[in-house]
Amino acid sequence: MEKIQHLSFLVKYVEILPPTTTCPDCGTVCKRNNKGHRLLAVPDLDRPTFLAVCVGVYQCPNSACGRNYFRLPLPFAEPRARYMPQVKELSVTSVSRDGMPFRRVPERLAADVHVYPVTSTVWEWHRHTCEAIDLPTEYEPWVTARFSGVLCLDEVYDGAWCVILSTDPLNDVTVAYTIETKEEGQQRPMLKQDWLERHLAALCRMGIQPQVVIRDGAVVYDEGLPSDWEQARCQFHLIQDMAAEVLKAVNAYRKTLPDPPKRAKGRPRAEAPPPEPDVKAAIWHHRYLFVTRPETLQARQGTCAHETHVCCHHPEEEILQTLCADHPPLATARTFMEEIWSLFDDPTTTFPEVKERYERLCATPAYRDDPHLARALACLSGDTLEKACRFLSYTNLPKTNNHVEGAARRFRKRQKSHYKLRQSATIDRAMKAELLRQKARHQARGTPVVHLQTKTDAQHQTLPAQAA
Repeated sequence: MEKIQHLSFLVKYVEILPPTTTCPDCGTVCKRNNKGHRLLAVPDLDRPTFLAVCVGVYQCPNSACGRNYFRLPLPFAEPRARYMPQVKELSVTSVSRDGMPFRRVPERLAADVHVYPVTSTVWEWHRHTCEAIDLPTEYEPWVTARFSGVLCLDEVYDGAWCVILSTDPLNDVTVAYTIETKEEGQQRPMLKQDWLERHLAALCRMGIQPQVVIRDGAVVYDEGLPSDWEQARCQFHLIQDMAAEVLKAVNAYRKTLPDPPKRAKGRPRAEAPPPEPDVKAAIWHHRYLFVTRPETLQARQGTCAHETHVCCHHPEEEILQTLCADHPPLATARTFMEEIWSLFDDPTTTFPEVKERYERLCATPAYRDDPHLARALACLSGDTLEKACRFLSYTNLPKTNNHVEGAARRFRKRQKSHYKLRQSATIDRAMKAELLRQKARHQARGTPVVHLQTKTDAQHQTLPAQAA
């Protein structure tokens, strides 16, 4: 190998000129007829570097072969490529792993390794790499072998598309996805039964048979999931719905309070008494305190930031205590939320105990007579409480489907920077790259496989058998 070195660039010269080679079509031995040259850009940290390759041109003597003249293929570069494979790998990694926009990748490659591809080339590299991914061969057998038995289900929307996701929260991988399109004239796509059936068919084809499925409150899951799959309701979504009803109860009480007296027009006199505190405004601005966990209030140690309030710069815990002491209905709403949290905070309790405490809450006159608090308790009616307490039978079953929600948030974040990923095919290619990235990460770290574990203590096996 010879080198031509300059202050601003470096050229490496290589000759590959074997006297004979075999025809790539018919296998006939061919003699070298001429020479050809290829110039490849090589990634380098110091300066622009090029590899000038002199290759042999051969003529096939077989008249029946359709190939006449051909160049010797290079083992380290693709045909007609202008860049080394490492450049393509860096480009695809920048988009798939680092989430960079396509238009920013050329700038990164120019600054880091002194190569200068255009944006369309970066896009084509990403497209060709993702289209070559074969999930049934490269990913599905691996993820099926690592499946823990727990499945989180959710969907994420992007314009006219709906991406249904299934994840394994114990092993931190995405199991499968399906992409659906909204119907003509539909303003916003909503999860439908046939969409869910196609996703379940994909899971069945992979051989995924979950022991427990964690899902949100979408109605389509009630009848759409197989009857032999144990269902667990996400506690976050349940408490979110109940907190919304508690806030309605707080707002309903706030509306019953009298409005503060109106001040006279003009500048008040110096000897005029200060205006009375606006209780309705204080309740409105601090309504979030009634649905905030006590440990969250203690951890953040927040204060009131409204400079026009009397309670400005006062601790939030003190404001909450004052409002509850002065207004018994607000104290009732706060106590209700604390009792709801206590239903699911103790993992050592049993389902009959939780059900008994829930029935006592339903029989409490203060909660039963308030329409908003009664609707909040109705969120746990039927078999919903049983599904929300499914974690009591297992040692490592999550309480929420936050794992699949995190996958949906990563999808949305990636879409913000990738404006070209707005078609079914482009979304599919991006999802394929994401799944292979997860596989490579787990293989590099050597993470062990985790399986769902049932509690061996008999006192915890109290959940009734699910009806067939």
